[in-house]
Amino acid sequence: MFCPKCRYEYVAGIKECPKCREALVEELNQDLEPAQISEPQLKPGYSKPVTVFATADAGLLAVVKSILDGAGIKYFVRNELIQAILPVQSGAFNSLVEIQVWPEDAADARALLDTKDV
Repeated sequence: MFCPKCRYEYVAGIKECPKCREALVEELNQDLEPAQISEPQLKPGYSKPVTVFATADAGLLAVVKSILDGAGIKYFVRNELIQAILPVQSGAFNSLVEIQVWPEDAADARALLDTKDV
């Protein structure tokens, strides 16, 4: 289930986006690019997080989080709850967990993780 306004994905059973209060839909309209939808919603002075790493491996995710914690880089883990509910290893759900950081920390995070743009 997806929010047509903010485009966040929710697990089955959720009927309304808690952020936007919009009714969720089965599929998103693919005609619009995410940037066309997301950017106007940002308040002045705010920036959109950048994905610096993605994995379906829970062990690797723990290592990456530990590295970023040790460096003092604040991060957000996208889709982690979904993976905990429906683990990838079971084959029931094939979703990558994304590590996102603020744009000003992206270069440092990628250097620590030795990754290229995701």
